Amino acid sequence: MMRTRGKLRCISLVQIVLAVALFPVWFLRVGPWPGAMTPAEFRRESGVQVPEHWRAVVVGGGTYSEWPYGTIRDNPCGFLLWAGLLFSMQAVLVLSAVYAARLKARAPGQPRAGPPDPGEG
Repeated sequence: MMRTRGKLRCISLVQIVLAVALFPVWFLRVGPWPGAMTPAEFRRESGVQVPEHWRAVVVGGGTYSEWPYGTIRDNPCGFLLWAGLLFSMQAVLVLSAVYAARLKARAPGQPRAGPPDPGEG
């Protein structure tokens, strides 16, 4: 029982760290990227002049800023790496929740799900 409890604590700690880390990965890296546009596109759509040396421009909360990673078209590998990190973190959260549920179900003193063994009675 103690070993199972230790595993569950470790899983919970990993889940907390991943859940906290998901926010900056999403909001600071992956989320703004689809809306990034080149400075020429931004000038054409908004009429606002931005420095030509910017790789890309993103608009958030009514303000625009430089996006140093370029557009998805300019940097597809970078976008795929960050999106892959995000989705792998989410997958680890889901899989660890499934694993923790199975550990809890197998723990001594816990009722088993499913039909009883033929030898029980």
